[in-house]
Amino acid sequence: MIFVVAFDRTTSELLTFESFADETRTEAESLYRSLLAGTMFDLAPEVEVNMFESESEHAFHKTHARYFQTVKQTLDDIRRALVA
Repeated sequence: MIFVVAFDRTTSELLTFESFADETRTEAESLYRSLLAGTMFDLAPEVEVNMFESESEHAFHKTHARYFQTVKQTLDDIRRALVA
């Protein structure tokens, strides 16, 4: 699966999350390019746009949890890792 993500690092807000089947890579790339160009919304420097591949949405959520967690959850995860 392919995922296109736009994420505001300042607010920890997931602005765009779209998934695509592998065979629709061209559509995913098109969305990625349009987001980079800022055609869907006015992108600011704090907004990151990425395209990822993962075996499943579940795996993507696990490996890229920061896109789906609140700031508090992320800080809690960091604290737990530092204590361990």
